[in-house]
Amino acid sequence: MTSSHLTVFARSVYGTVSFYPINDAAKALAQIAGTKTLTPSVIQLARGLGMSVECLPDPVLSDEECLNDPLLSLAVGARKALNSSK
Repeated sequence: MTSSHLTVFARSVYGTVSFYPINDAAKALAQIAGTKTLTPSVIQLARGLGMSVECLPDPVLSDEECLNDPLLSLAVGARKALNSSK
């Protein structure tokens, strides 16, 4: 892993927020974890190792669409919380 910066996007699936890897470092971490997505606990462990995390908006769903759905709005809240705790 050549970068200690993870880039992900959050999506709520059936009320569970998952972080989808975007850059190579995030994809490698998901591969190490044996998953396609990163859980909030894996994100926190990565931060504990000194990695920075940037959570981008969902590339498919707009924030407006997500905020109109109670389950999807969880992803918007998770993204904002993750980015504010840098």
